[in-house]
Amino acid sequence: MGVVVTMVVTVTMVMTVTMVMTVTMVMTVTMIMSMTVFMAMIIHMTLTVTMVMIIHMTLTMTMAMVMTMFVPVCTKMAKFMLMIMAISAPLSMIVAGCTRKYKSERKHRCGVDLNDIVVVQAKKSANAFDSNENHCHDYEHVYEPSDDTYLLVDTLHAEKALLDSLRPKLALEIGTGSGCVSTALAKLLKVPPAMFMLDINPIAASVASRTAAHNGVITADALVSDLDSALALHHKVDVLIFNPPYVVTPSEEITESLIARSWAGGKDGREVLDRLLPRIADLLSPTGIFYVIAILENKPEDICERLRNFGLSSAEVLTQRRAKNELLMVIRASKFESIADGDLGQAKST
Repeated sequence: MGVVVTMVVTVTMVMTVTMVMTVTMVMTVTMIMSMTVFMAMIIHMTLTVTMVMIIHMTLTMTMAMVMTMFVPVCTKMAKFMLMIMAISAPLSMIVAGCTRKYKSERKHRCGVDLNDIVVVQAKKSANAFDSNENHCHDYEHVYEPSDDTYLLVDTLHAEKALLDSLRPKLALEIGTGSGCVSTALAKLLKVPPAMFMLDINPIAASVASRTAAHNGVITADALVSDLDSALALHHKVDVLIFNPPYVVTPSEEITESLIARSWAGGKDGREVLDRLLPRIADLLSPTGIFYVIAILENKPEDICERLRNFGLSSAEVLTQRRAKNELLMVIRASKFESIADGDLGQAKST
């Protein structure tokens, strides 16, 4: 009897290991093959759920057989355990599915794998930062992709038809952080524009450059800059993106550290943004569009009014999304009275 049990357990372990290796290999090949990211993601998720079910059922049968054969008096208990474990199989599927769904939220339809971006950002780099701290981790000093990042990427995806119709030649992201928004935009558009990714944080500029390279974007350059001060782009920017430090804080927190600069916005969360608002009309080309993240505490209607006062004809809250205790929103502004697919209205003279 002991020999039989040993054989069953051995065969089960071999089958399980073989299945795991096979599924892993298939998933790897799937991602490498020239197919769409969407198809790869579906196959990946399907194989993952299938693997979980197979392993679960294999272990269930093995445990039941061992209990039945090795301890006959426990036959009823074995059947009871088999029933409980069989019932829990659908729960395993749900857990596996939810896990994949959570992870897939970071992979947007435009083809940018934000999971990969975070991995690149978190790698320890000996050359990333050279100061009193030796060889620090990037993510300790750079704003990681978060809900506001995803909202911007989703908004740009929703604006794809409009942006493609404008055929932008130059895009500018101020406060780029990890660089994933610019990377997403470059991969989204039919013809990627030349792109500048600016950040006052030198580590962020380094990370943004690696993010673009990791995702095959060759039209983007990352520069260290306080807002747009490193460049002279008078009426040249076709797409301008800004995810400013918008959290309401005491003014002194803005300059406390590199990472604080990415979220500390001072009074009303507007101190950094208000420095840029008067520059928007001068930066935008005649068909340029400006996208900026804000929260309710930033007084978005006042932001729109100030943009109009500074020379833009159109400024409105385009999208919004609840994220924990914040109501995030994207404000879109341009020199046109109205923005719609195929109808850009009339540009306001500057």
